[in-house]
Amino acid sequence: MNKIVSLFLILTLLLSSCSSEQNNDQEETLSSEDDLYTVSDFTPPIGKADGPDDFNAWNSRLLFATSSDGLTWTRTNQLIADQTNVPSAVIKEGRIFVYHVTWAEELRNKIAVAISNDGGESWVFKKITITGGEGNPTDPDVVLLDDGRFRLYFTSQIPGKPDIQTFSAISDDGITFTLEDGTRISAAEEGANVVNVKVMNVGDTWHLYGLNEYGPDGLYHATSLDGVTFTKQDLIEEGMILSNSISLDDGYRFYGFKHTGDKNMKYSFEIDSWTTEDGFTFTQDEGVRLSYDGSSELEKSFVKDPAVIQLEDGSYMMFYISAIPDA
Repeated sequence: MNKIVSLFLILTLLLSSCSSEQNNDQEETLSSEDDLYTVSDFTPPIGKADGPDDFNAWNSRLLFATSSDGLTWTRTNQLIADQTNVPSAVIKEGRIFVYHVTWAEELRNKIAVAISNDGGESWVFKKITITGGEGNPTDPDVVLLDDGRFRLYFTSQIPGKPDIQTFSAISDDGITFTLEDGTRISAAEEGANVVNVKVMNVGDTWHLYGLNEYGPDGLYHATSLDGVTFTKQDLIEEGMILSNSISLDDGYRFYGFKHTGDKNMKYSFEIDSWTTEDGFTFTQDEGVRLSYDGSSELEKSFVKDPAVIQLEDGSYMMFYISAIPDA
């Protein structure tokens, strides 16, 4: 009888130990997941950094506006981060990811992501890592794949090579990416550097748009059936720079920006939108989505680079760039 009791006690202790180890493992996993999205890797700088008079990450800031219909926008007058540029936004399971180039000292001109777990009330800042990536990855554009993974498109100049190339990388968590094989666009093949690419789905076709060395003649355009192998198309000659798109019942709305036409100002941009059914031809929506009007003390000179997401309640958020006002 004593042997049976002893055996029972041993088994109980073993099971208790295993259960404790499992709970500890689960707690460590949960803690790790919590830290991943709730603990910042760095603190964005405040104000602008010293640099040329031209506008770039060192003197631009990331702001956001909201809308109920995707056409009429209201500024929140909430600053997300200073010294940022070219945002790209996605939302997954209610968590917002806003990718951007940061000029923070420890990540100078590199890709970072601002993450919000509470609908934009607060933000966590993480550095992006790309396993297998070379050079200085910049100009991020992120899309969510059907399987829930993140695909990051970015441009980089490989050391020793004069040409700028566009690459892509895959991630499960939106923070740590693994480079995909090959290049999406190569300047050596296209005959010109293409930067700040934006990739959008129209039906079953991926459309890639980018700035290029062809000058004011048009926007670079290429298409793909898998998001990896792209075929060059004719230039888009609408005079706009496209940033991202949302799906409508009868087509797609593309957001972008263009110069206001003020010949006295080199940097004078407004945010507009266009509708399309095929990604090739566009009709500009009536009115302006957002323009610099002096109403916000957080802005200066222009608004540009809209990145729009749709929330579960059907409303929208637009992340955009403006110049940092003088102190």
